[in-house]
Amino acid sequence: MSDRAMAYSLLALGDAYVTGSGYLTQEDRRRSLVSVPITDLGQIEIGYICNPSRVLSELALEYIEWLKIITV
Repeated sequence: MSDRAMAYSLLALGDAYVTGSGYLTQEDRRRSLVSVPITDLGQIEIGYICNPSRVLSELALEYIEWLKIITV
């Protein structure tokens, strides 16, 4: 998901994680978001949400292909 605001809205509503740098703004901290390294979780699911009216960048397409390769 490329829209940070939408990603954080989904986090606030559900049981999910967003991967990234871990950087949180003051507004993020006011919304009670925390940054926690993912360790020892066993199996996790990684997915993506995109707007069908937008064209994905070459980097995004490469990332999706990489995920398909490493997915068990």
